[in-house]
Amino acid sequence: MRAAPEAQAECTNECLFGERVTNVGQTSDVLNLQKPQTNLVNGPVIDSKNWLWVSAERDGYTGFIDRAHVQAVQSSTPKATHRVAQRSTLLFSHPSIKSQVLNRLPFLSHITATDEQSTPFVKLATGGFIWSQHLMDIDSKVQSTAVELAKSHFLGAPYLWGGCTPEGLDCSGLIQALAAAKGMSIPRDSHDQENALTHTIKPGSQRAQDIVYWPGHTGILVDSDNLLHATAHSLSCVIEPLDKVVSRAGSITSFKRLFSC
Repeated sequence: MRAAPEAQAECTNECLFGERVTNVGQTSDVLNLQKPQTNLVNGPVIDSKNWLWVSAERDGYTGFIDRAHVQAVQSSTPKATHRVAQRSTLLFSHPSIKSQVLNRLPFLSHITATDEQSTPFVKLATGGFIWSQHLMDIDSKVQSTAVELAKSHFLGAPYLWGGCTPEGLDCSGLIQALAAAKGMSIPRDSHDQENALTHTIKPGSQRAQDIVYWPGHTGILVDSDNLLHATAHSLSCVIEPLDKVVSRAGSITSFKRLFSC
């Protein structure tokens, strides 16, 4: 999802395979509304008919998506039945590990399974096959703690502005993905998350799994003194002493409790 209807525009969010988006208006109308914004001007005017202005069903976040990357669905189209439970899984052309790989689907991607089972593979309504043990039911929650999940699925992932998967993510994308895996929906950006999370913890009372916020940054505590976060400082998802992050990012604005131990 991009800030403007062109491939070189800033990535602001990432919509995963199988997630639904809604076309919220004509692209030309959006361009008129946003015309004063300089980030829409970058060289020659791009033919906007190839872009859709959409709202993500996951969190209501809006932006532009290349029309080629979306597929229209009808009201009768079944919704997703499963999510990817691994860091990533492969979509095969046939129920065989030797068949062509069509795509690599990251953690939490949505898939709609057909009734036709090809054990140990699941056949997708959109085509292709996924190893069944790499999936969880759409309404299931990851049983490991948020910190365990962050370590197993995201630690070491590259930093990617606007990203939200183990293939690349930013600080708020990490927290949103952890929440989604535990069955919770929270906003995309760190300042919106901070405002939305109402359980504030007094400094000194923080513990493992609490969320830490700064202006424009966030991370999750692995214990009271160490933070796991996706940081542009090292362009990766790392664990660092909390006081070291404070020395770079400045004063903490809040500790929030979202996950129970």
